[in-house]
Amino acid sequence: MVSTSSGQIRTGAFDRLSDWINMQSGFITVRDAWHVHPRETDAPDSDPAKATLWVRLDQIVMVAQRSPVVLNRPGAPAVQKQRCKVQIVTADYNVRGNVHVHTDGSMSHFLDMSDPRFLPITDLTVQWGPDAALVTRFPFAVINRAQMLTVLDESLDPVGELDEPEARDRDAACR
Repeated sequence: MVSTSSGQIRTGAFDRLSDWINMQSGFITVRDAWHVHPRETDAPDSDPAKATLWVRLDQIVMVAQRSPVVLNRPGAPAVQKQRCKVQIVTADYNVRGNVHVHTDGSMSHFLDMSDPRFLPITDLTVQWGPDAALVTRFPFAVINRAQMLTVLDESLDPVGELDEPEARDRDAACR
């Protein structure tokens, strides 16, 4: 069963949700939280019972931000990345969005790493389970690597995965 909750996470001195959540362990605290139905993206009309929610980090599939966060980080080093359009399937969600892979990296290395535990994804669309009508959009989220079942790279030019001989072998095996 999918348990969806909404509330506030305080990241303290961390500028980015992805940095904060990847430094946590055990349980995280969600303040002013309430359980929501997937069709509800905002607080319900009636005043929900808001409380402090403790969530086991390794059971979290995704943490999404409802509004874009613009960071002004003067002097911070810029890492060159390539945007890759992906579709990620978890046990309960089908997520489409963009992951950002280091320009000289590969998608397989990006996915195989165990750290960071949560992958950032931008401009995402979330579909709940088999019900195609349950769709929500978020500007940013992090997805737990351990909860991802498949990742489909929908980029027109996938990040350097296979050299030419490996590509031929792969194509022959798929026929």
